[in-house]
Amino acid sequence: MSVLEAYAGIEFLYNTLTGDSTLMALVTGIYRGMAADGTVPPYVILSLQAGTDTLTANAVRLLTQPLYQVSAMGPASMSTQLAQAAARIDDLLKRTQGSVAGCRIDFCYREQPLLLDLPPTLGVMWSKIGGLYRMGIEQA
Repeated sequence: MSVLEAYAGIEFLYNTLTGDSTLMALVTGIYRGMAADGTVPPYVILSLQAGTDTLTANAVRLLTQPLYQVSAMGPASMSTQLAQAAARIDDLLKRTQGSVAGCRIDFCYREQPLLLDLPPTLGVMWSKIGGLYRMGIEQA
């Protein structure tokens, strides 16, 4: 998978999610990989999980299909708000397409739900609620 397609997917997710006032009223921000120490929760984390390339017989890449983890994260005591944010994320990303950074996003859909409880940090249990989203990305 080319870095171009992987980054284009993150950029598409970021632009789509930050452009929605309903989601942004539920979270304090959207971050790639992790939020900085001291970031006020809840927030959304975008992470590349895996990806595959569809190639021609002579190994020319036609399509990249990355899988991204998109989750609302915060203390478990905020689970209702995290679930609301995850539901809004799903509304924004299901059956979506577009273009960004020299790439075309042919499709986006949730492949798996996600609900993870994380080990306590300073005595506080944290949760991640969201999903794993599959995209089809072609270089434009």
